Amino acid sequence: MKRLVKPLLAALAVFAVLFAAGFLPPRKAHAAAGGFPGFATTVMTLPAATAVMCPPTPMTDRIGMSIYNGDSATVYVGPDNTVDANTGFPILPGSLQAYDVTYQLQPVAGQLWCFSSAGTSARAVRILEIR
Repeated sequence: MKRLVKPLLAALAVFAVLFAAGFLPPRKAHAAAGGFPGFATTVMTLPAATAVMCPPTPMTDRIGMSIYNGDSATVYVGPDNTVDANTGFPILPGSLQAYDVTYQLQPVAGQLWCFSSAGTSARAVRILEIR
């Protein structure tokens, strides 16, 4: 659990600093809430050799997200359900990858799909979304 807390807190701190400095686009909902973005976490288990949307139900108006791979298998990320080990961006075991999902990703804005050849152990993939 300690391995997870540090990367997630670091990712949240980076987004908070970028938001406060004006590098991330403002949202009307944030202005009403005092200007600080909200966040949500999702914990997932990936099935073997099947692409799944990460997370299955994305946060509305999110601007960034981080995916942490807490498994021993490599997780691959791509813009649609055709992602696999040959076409996806690898997230190595024990690694954290941050994404800006403000802009259009094909075919649907802001979707990221995850794939693992071997699948992952229970609750191994952790996702932090920022809005």
